[in-house]
Amino acid sequence: MNIFNNNDKEYFEKYFSGLNNEIKNLKNEINSLKEENNELKRNIHDLKRYSLEKDSILNDLEEKNSSLKNELDMYKVECENYQDSNNFLFNCLFLDCDLKVKGVRKNLQDLSLELLNFVVAVCDKNNLDYWLDFGTLLGARRHENFITFDDDVDISMPRKDYNTLLDILDDEFKKKGLDDCVKVRHDFFTEFSQITFTQIVYFSHNKKLIGAIDIFPYDFISKNTIENRDYSYEREVFRRGIFENPGNRSILEENFMANLNLSYEKEKYMILGVDAPLSNLMIFETEKIYPQCTLKFADKRYKAPKNPYAHLKKLYGNWKLIPSKVHYHNRLNNLRNNKQLENEYKYELKRIRSIVKSFSE
Repeated sequence: MNIFNNNDKEYFEKYFSGLNNEIKNLKNEINSLKEENNELKRNIHDLKRYSLEKDSILNDLEEKNSSLKNELDMYKVECENYQDSNNFLFNCLFLDCDLKVKGVRKNLQDLSLELLNFVVAVCDKNNLDYWLDFGTLLGARRHENFITFDDDVDISMPRKDYNTLLDILDDEFKKKGLDDCVKVRHDFFTEFSQITFTQIVYFSHNKKLIGAIDIFPYDFISKNTIENRDYSYEREVFRRGIFENPGNRSILEENFMANLNLSYEKEKYMILGVDAPLSNLMIFETEKIYPQCTLKFADKRYKAPKNPYAHLKKLYGNWKLIPSKVHYHNRLNNLRNNKQLENEYKYELKRIRSIVKSFSE
């Protein structure tokens, strides 16, 4: 007995046919997923093998790195031993032996010394304050003369006197007939140097630098509260402003003096001016600089900070020994083995010594 009519039969045939197609499609998808899964398993296996290989390479590299570190540590110790030996030798030579400078370095030192004598004479004439500083102070305290490898002079001044000196120096050199060979320069930038402090340079007839003195300003401040970041910022603003327009010095100076609460008159503390070459803030107690003492340098005595020990320690740490790293100028290479320059040195030294002597007559 047939319970379905023809219409029902067609319906169910189509229905089951559709189910079979869906089942077939699902089977195909399952097979495809199985293949993908197998491919993933193979990839995972390859990655594990690759990872093991990399781990092995990494272990080898770590072993080599450890070995190289050990070698480097041994090399550092060896270099430090060499450095200690060299430093010991230099200290013996420079501190325990009576070394005599000669040749062009001696000429540079002698002419720079006479520039110092000229500036000191101008300062004394105009009641301006100064003191030996940096390498010159170090040489005066440790050797009573130039550091053997130095070739110029460093002095410092309170800013008020420093500005006055800037106003009169050019005229003083002109009055004494030295303006043909001596130049007062500051606030200039070249490919090789950036000078915002004052530098007095003595030139030969062919424009070689044959003597120099650097002059640095100090500022007063009432409290030891200034931050290095503020100092560095004002220093950068000042130097950038000078680079863009040197004629704005007075305005730039007013700005950093106001922004850092600095004073032209004596206060409890002093800082090295932002126009000095050092980039980090250095604060000094005024009572360790004033009232000043005098130290012998070459054949005369000059003003120095009241406590040169504390000042030098602030600048250099252990200043009694020759440092392991020495800073020096490269100017001597252009002056060596020049017979004509030797004769010019003799003439210029005689001339400026006579001029310096005239201040006291």
